[in-house]
Amino acid sequence: MKRTTHHFFLACITFVCATYGAQTLAASLELDDCDVLIGHKQAADYKAWKAGALKAAAQNDLDALRELAAESNNRLVCQQEALTGDSGWTITEETSDGVSQTTQTAGIPNIRKQPAAFAALKDAMRYNHEVGRVDPGYRALSASLVARYASDLPEAVDDAYADAMGAYEFDCVLKRKFGRRLQDAACADDRQTLAQLRTKVSAEKRAVLDEAARTWARELKVNAR
Repeated sequence: MKRTTHHFFLACITFVCATYGAQTLAASLELDDCDVLIGHKQAADYKAWKAGALKAAAQNDLDALRELAAESNNRLVCQQEALTGDSGWTITEETSDGVSQTTQTAGIPNIRKQPAAFAALKDAMRYNHEVGRVDPGYRALSASLVARYASDLPEAVDDAYADAMGAYEFDCVLKRKFGRRLQDAACADDRQTLAQLRTKVSAEKRAVLDEAARTWARELKVNAR
C-alpha cells in the first residue's frame, strides 16, 4: 500500500517569508502571491521590499538571504504556472516498508528562452545556495533546482553536486537533525538529487567535492537557524 503526499512549493516556504517579513515591507506583501511576484500587484511596495532585502543580503544578513530565496523560489513556480499551466506540485509516495520516492513535475521546457523564468531560476539557485552554507534544506533545494535544469545550468553542476553531497552526508550518513527538517524524507530527496548529478561530474572532481561536503556536514552548527 502506498501513501501519497502532494507538496505545493509556494506553501512550503511561506513560513520563511513571514519570519523575516515581519521586519520589512514583506509584512504587507504576500510573497507567495503570483499577482505580486509577476503580475504587478503592489508593484511599488514589492520594488521597495526587494531593494531593502538586496541591500541587507549584500551585508550577509541571513534573514534577508532566506527571504530572497523564498521569494525567488515562489517566483519560479509562478512563472512555471504562467507558462505551462503546471502549479509545481511534487509528489512523495511512501510504501508500507517505509521506502519513499519523490517526483517533480517536468518544469519549464527551454527555460533559457524565457528570460523572466530563467532569471527566477538563477536567483533561486543562487540564494538557496548562499543560505545553504548554514542550512541543509536550502543546500538540498539549490542542488535539486540545478539537477532539474542541468542542461540549462551546466556551469552550476559542480557546485550543485557539492551541495547535494553535503545534504546527503548530513541527512543520510550522519543522520543529524536540523530544525523541523524531516530526516527520512530529506534523505530520500538527497539520494535522488545526488543520483541525477553524480554522472555529470568527473570522478576526480567528485573525490575533492565529496571530502569538502563531508567536512561541511560534520562541522555545521545545527542551531544556525
